[in-house]
Amino acid sequence: MSHICLHPVDQKDALFLHELMNEPSVLTILHECPTPLSLWNEAVCAWEEDPDEEDFIIFFDGSPAGWLGINSLLEKTAYIKMLVLLPAYRNRGVGTDALRQILQQLKSRGYTAAALYTDESNLPARHCYEKCGFTVVEHLTEEMSNGSIVPRNRMEVVL
Repeated sequence: MSHICLHPVDQKDALFLHELMNEPSVLTILHECPTPLSLWNEAVCAWEEDPDEEDFIIFFDGSPAGWLGINSLLEKTAYIKMLVLLPAYRNRGVGTDALRQILQQLKSRGYTAAALYTDESNLPARHCYEKCGFTVVEHLTEEMSNGSIVPRNRMEVVL
């Protein structure tokens, strides 16, 4: 497999996050609405000050491929708040490798579990999470930012 690494998000990454999160297939998969660059600049500034959150750009062979964000870092169970890839990097093991890296980091830092939410219908994402040891622990329905009502799963893994 090609080299995959995680770099902490900083202010220069706001443009990439804006482009990633406004990519049409990402908007569809995540049930999101388009967002302006100013929102991403503000978000990155807020994340840098928040001890409960860490965000990473996923690099594949030196090119930015996606975003992995975690929060609830002041608890024993960390939450994967976001794992999203540009279309060219999907179904290539990039997300699985990035997730395994972050889970190993969390375990080495003393976290006992990780959790996340995903759409029931997003089978590629669920497959990635299951390969990393996550299991479904709850079924729920959630209203997303674009107003759609979506069947979702809460998944957990013991670290």
